[in-house]
Amino acid sequence: MIVDVGKLLVEICESVPYGLLVAFPSYKMIDDCMAVWRKKKHKILEKIRRHKEIFVEPEDAVAVKEVIQNFKLKAKNHGAVMFGSCRGKVFEGIDFTDNEARGVVLLGVPNAKTTDIRVQSKINLLNKRKKGGEKELMNGQQWYRDEMIRSMNQSVGRIFRHSEDYGAIFLVDSRFLSENLDP
Repeated sequence: MIVDVGKLLVEICESVPYGLLVAFPSYKMIDDCMAVWRKKKHKILEKIRRHKEIFVEPEDAVAVKEVIQNFKLKAKNHGAVMFGSCRGKVFEGIDFTDNEARGVVLLGVPNAKTTDIRVQSKINLLNKRKKGGEKELMNGQQWYRDEMIRSMNQSVGRIFRHSEDYGAIFLVDSRFLSENLDP
């Protein structure tokens, strides 16, 4: 499957001009995909580099600024692709206007980690309040789903920064075809 996703990204890189943003559900998935795509037998990264320079969002928040600046410069002039985490710095709050990003690819559904104590606490709190009769509140599962949709909207919104801006959106996960986006 990782090889197939890589082959799809090669095709997208061939088709989308200038900057392309690729949102992974996690940094671990970026690492896993890059490990497979680096292998000579697949030549995925080599094929992508024929069309775009590759940038990877670092987990270190300090290093992100320089990587984004370099990406924007290359994207506007020659073409570049940025691999980042859907809930990371690249996809939350950074503007990519005009040719800095003409496409965004969502690889999977960006669910928050249910093992995270803060996520568990929020779900439990909302479920407890909802059971207590507070009609205005959503339950924990509704909040969890809304957070996932918010994260997807943030990612897609990176390429639409003003009324004249445009870009292509690629949703790469079979769950986008159904009403149920749960993991």
